[in-house]
Amino acid sequence: MIAAFALLTALLLGLWLLLAGAATPGSLLLGTMLAAVGAALTVRRVRRRLGPQLRRPPGPEDGTPPGRRRTLRRLLRIPRQLAVLGVWLAHLMVDIVQANFRIAALVLDPHRALQPVYVELPLTLESPLGVYLLAAAISLTPGTLTAELRPQARGRPRVLLVHAIDRSELGVGHAHAPDAARWAAALKARYEEPLLEVFR
Repeated sequence: MIAAFALLTALLLGLWLLLAGAATPGSLLLGTMLAAVGAALTVRRVRRRLGPQLRRPPGPEDGTPPGRRRTLRRLLRIPRQLAVLGVWLAHLMVDIVQANFRIAALVLDPHRALQPVYVELPLTLESPLGVYLLAAAISLTPGTLTAELRPQARGRPRVLLVHAIDRSELGVGHAHAPDAARWAAALKARYEEPLLEVFR
């Protein structure tokens, strides 16, 4: 979980500096402290709720040491993986900022009756760190929260159970009516697919 803590701290610090609009020593120090505390609380919460399920399913390669060619291929992929992760983090920061405005509008509307909804998100990711980052990204975005990680059962993949504060969130990014399956597919395309490239 150390890698997840470091990535979340960097993400929150970047978001802090983006909102602060200045990188003064005082702002940087305060942002680092707040980012570290926020990342630690997020890691603790997700680890407590999802910890038993954050294990890579056994596969045919378990216990097999990688050969030199495989190690070289992995090393050559690192620059691209870092670039993909950077774009993923940038998209997440933009989504967090946009979601703040959407949720503020929902909360401040006195005539709006919120309609919370749960959506199942089938997982392709097998990497524990990848699953953790996906769950944390969903929870860090205002309006959505990772409620549960359900294990594989009867040939079905693992599933993230995602809570959305209002059914209107399911229509974000779509010209059509809100639809849980369409929203889950969009969530996988925006957040899970880049992580698949990083953690494959």
